[in-house]
Amino acid sequence: VTVAGVVVVGAGVVIIAVAGVIVVREVLAWDGNVAHVSDARGGRLGSRLEACCNEHGGEYDGKTGALTYAARLTVALAISVVVGEPQSSAAKGKPPIDDAAVLVGPDVPQREVLHQASIRYRVSHPLARFEGVLDASHVESKIVFNEDKPEKTSGSVVVALVGFSSRNTARDRHAQRSLETGVFPSARLELRGLQRVVLHKAAEEHETRFKGACRADLYLHGQRSDWPVEVELQWSKDELVVLSSFTILLDNFSIRRDKLLGMPIRNEVPVSVELRYRRRR
Repeated sequence: VTVAGVVVVGAGVVIIAVAGVIVVREVLAWDGNVAHVSDARGGRLGSRLEACCNEHGGEYDGKTGALTYAARLTVALAISVVVGEPQSSAAKGKPPIDDAAVLVGPDVPQREVLHQASIRYRVSHPLARFEGVLDASHVESKIVFNEDKPEKTSGSVVVALVGFSSRNTARDRHAQRSLETGVFPSARLELRGLQRVVLHKAAEEHETRFKGACRADLYLHGQRSDWPVEVELQWSKDELVVLSSFTILLDNFSIRRDKLLGMPIRNEVPVSVELRYRRRR
């Protein structure tokens, strides 16, 4: 064994150990749910670990399993460097370098970046009606999208309810009181995919449209509800647009209906949503 060989092996072990620490740190930033990973840390890595966990038939499940998998992967790579037998590992069918490629491979769908949003709702009363609007500054959203499998689109949309404006301060205060925004400041949609889908070309060249029903949960006013509403995706190489229109029944979410001259507002609140995401390439 030459001094140079020892130095090379030692350097390799140190590099693998540092990589292992980075992997574990990134996984710790992940909450185990692909729909919830942050863009800042652990997001892309979390998705790839999840994909690799699924590939292993659930042997490594969720965040704890991802940590176990990362640790085993790091040890395997370190042994490969020390022993110097990558060929024998490859003969077993799943070489560590292939598993590592899952963490950095290009085939995992990217999370698109929300850059524009418009959410509108209409409230009706036997004697009046009004509309409220929410802009992108009060919306947070992460969407995982693959144009080859748009039915697998997943992610979350979080709306700060205090951001709605009907251009009437007193009326907005009444709405916030009914929604109890001090206790329930936001509404959240968790999207798990789409079903009953139709795919076709849009009028504009190089743009595709996709319609389907959400497989989703809506969390509003402390209540959870299945949310199989219709949604339309439109995308080009630069932008993904998500469109949807639906009706919220206030009574279903135990939201108090304000009264005017003794008559409550109507139970039905139509909502229209337009979210625009800048696609990552």
